[in-house]
Amino acid sequence: MIKNIFLTLIALGFLVAEADHIIFSRITITPNDAEMVAIYNPTPDAINLSNYYLSDAGAYYYNLPSDDNYWSESNSSFIARFPDIDIEPNQTLTIGFHDADSFSNYYSINPDITLQEDMLSVSNESNTIGLSDNMSADNFESLILFYWDGFSPIIQDVDYFVWGFAQAGVDKTGIDGYYDDTSFDIQNESIMGGIEEGESYIRKSNTENGECGSSDPGENCNNFIIGNGITGHDETSEIFIDSWNIISENGCFVADCGCLLPEDPNYDENAEV
Repeated sequence: MIKNIFLTLIALGFLVAEADHIIFSRITITPNDAEMVAIYNPTPDAINLSNYYLSDAGAYYYNLPSDDNYWSESNSSFIARFPDIDIEPNQTLTIGFHDADSFSNYYSINPDITLQEDMLSVSNESNTIGLSDNMSADNFESLILFYWDGFSPIIQDVDYFVWGFAQAGVDKTGIDGYYDDTSFDIQNESIMGGIEEGESYIRKSNTENGECGSSDPGENCNNFIIGNGITGHDETSEIFIDSWNIISENGCFVADCGCLLPEDPNYDENAEV
């Protein structure tokens, strides 16, 4: 768990209709040593992550089953497979984008896993594709959490977040085997801008506001929307400006500072303040 001020969430968000799959709960993109993502399990069951992947959308992750053209040549693009670990109900898993030493030097606490040391490449080798010093662009970028069982001709989106402008993100419209995603024009109406050092994107609650196929569909959805998500949602349709906040971490720089609410997506069992 991370030391910074998850406690701020107490005033910003309460758990309402829960997502029915694992979700991003925190994303930090600057400075380099602070780059990380937190993933939360709001379901009542433990979920094994061995067929789950994390990628930036600069990689053509949806082509992975074809074994052709599934990632760009950019040094910062990556597709990383999770190791054989479980995420328990109400557990938050923190993933440092570099090595554990860099993470702990910045946060004064260890990550649960890191891209460089624990995540796997798509060929099950010991390192991740495309590692670089700056894994996520500060001004515009996206992250996609997806599932592939190794046999299906398609992947399934699990959660998605984009910042800056939507063209840095995901739209699989017209790709064989996939339903249409939300257009970039519509995505652009709901995404968040870049953040500065000392800030993070924090999910307000377990609700994916406005997401087509969810219990809280937006005005661009209809009752018959079927998406590419693992539970049939269109993960690219979430209204991020309603679901997320930008949180300043200034003011809480002790290792025992964190969220004290067990039911919160960012609960820290080690926190005392």
